Amino acid sequence: MGNRGQMRTCGSCHGDDYRGHEDAPRLAGRSAYYLIRQLADMRSGVRKGAALGKMKDIVGKLSDADILNVSAYMASKAP
Repeated sequence: MGNRGQMRTCGSCHGDDYRGHEDAPRLAGRSAYYLIRQLADMRSGVRKGAALGKMKDIVGKLSDADILNVSAYMASKAP
């Protein structure tokens, strides 16, 4: 949340409530483990394809701690 403009916010694509928007899936209320796995797979290149879209540039900038923190935050939000 405090990235000082270094990258787009999750809400800019996934919606202000993180419940999904257009082709961006819902993040709110998903399992933290699921989100960690998805982000880690995107970052390592295991997960590929057109659906990756704008996330490709973002996940490369995330540290392990960032992935853990973002996943825990999203899991805590109401679906």
